Amino acid sequence: MRAQDWDRNIDLTPAVKRVNVLLPFWKHPSVVAPIVLLMVTALVLGLRVVRYHREVRQHRGHLGRLVQDRTSELVALNEEIRTDRQRLAVTLRGIGDAVIATDRNGEVVLVNAVAERLFDCTEADIRHRKLHEFAPAGRLAIPIAY
Repeated sequence: MRAQDWDRNIDLTPAVKRVNVLLPFWKHPSVVAPIVLLMVTALVLGLRVVRYHREVRQHRGHLGRLVQDRTSELVALNEEIRTDRQRLAVTLRGIGDAVIATDRNGEVVLVNAVAERLFDCTEADIRHRKLHEFAPAGRLAIPIAY
């Protein structure tokens, strides 16, 4: 066999297969496609997370403003209630007759000092009790009606 013939008869297939085997696994087509798919999926999910995070921040800001508004309203209403209670206390102290106020269930909610002296007990003793428990009907100017 001559040298020229020998060069022509070389089978390069085993060398090519060897080169393919030695290529890094991430360059193999069966590995590259799923990796690219995973990368695209991760990118899409990341963009969704960013969008949802932005929406959550916007809603959190809106909720914060609503809470501040409601808190301001409650502070104003509490101040109004405090003022009304002070006025009521001044009015009750100024009345010379015994005054006892009850709720819809007939339980005492307010008592002035004259009523405390008349029934010989403190407001703490009378409060949340039914009026007929400590005041006999004969001692009341107005009959009890529920």
